Amino acid sequence: EILSNDPKESTDKELAVAIVALMPGKLNQVIGMVREAKFLESDPEIMKFGPFSSPPTVADLATLEFKGDELKELSGLLKAEPGSDYNLSQEEIAGFEKLRKELGRANPEKDPAAAKAVLDAYRQMLVNRCLAYEKGGLKAIAPYQRKKNETTSPSDDLAKALGSEDLEGPNISAFLKGLANYPNDLPPKTESSLIWLKQKVSDRPCVILAHRLINEREDGALLSQRQIFVGHNYNSLQVLVGCLPVEN
Repeated sequence: EILSNDPKESTDKELAVAIVALMPGKLNQVIGMVREAKFLESDPEIMKFGPFSSPPTVADLATLEFKGDELKELSGLLKAEPGSDYNLSQEEIAGFEKLRKELGRANPEKDPAAAKAVLDAYRQMLVNRCLAYEKGGLKAIAPYQRKKNETTSPSDDLAKALGSEDLEGPNISAFLKGLANYPNDLPPKTESSLIWLKQKVSDRPCVILAHRLINEREDGALLSQRQIFVGHNYNSLQVLVGCLPVEN
């Protein structure tokens, strides 16, 4: 059985959803499935995913690939401009523009060497975002350039969403504080990790960088998954989960 309510939203850009679900199995089994990414494996929209090492490296993205019609995404990166087709900072847009000039007339959709050059640059860009986040947390997330003099900040969106959470309890308060102030103030025994996903979003492959926290105790567990970068279509996503064991 799944129950839901109507949580408040912090801005007109936010869509907030809350559900309660009863899951069979022991608490440690459910948390184990999260650690082993079993829920990601069962999502038909997720095309590929993988963990980052600490610190993240380009080698962690070795299986991130674009093939066939997906190569259009690499061509698009070379032509990226401020807007909503791609979520990129001004510095990232300038980097792909520089690469486009270096490649000349080479087309990633037809030239494997050009495709490799763009993919290598994109992988490095993703790693740079992870490294910045590991060091500086929310404040280190680069904004997306929407117009010449206009940006949108996933950092601000995530911070406001977290501030709107109407949750109580000492364990929850400590967990939310750690999430807000990451990489500082994490509660004891909290597991922190970064993962990447290649997911189908609006019929396009979309690369997502996500930060996961798991705080497991005998009397329950708290988990979060925060999308710190989304390749296109939307700005960010934050999921908070509380698990409590119940008697049959």
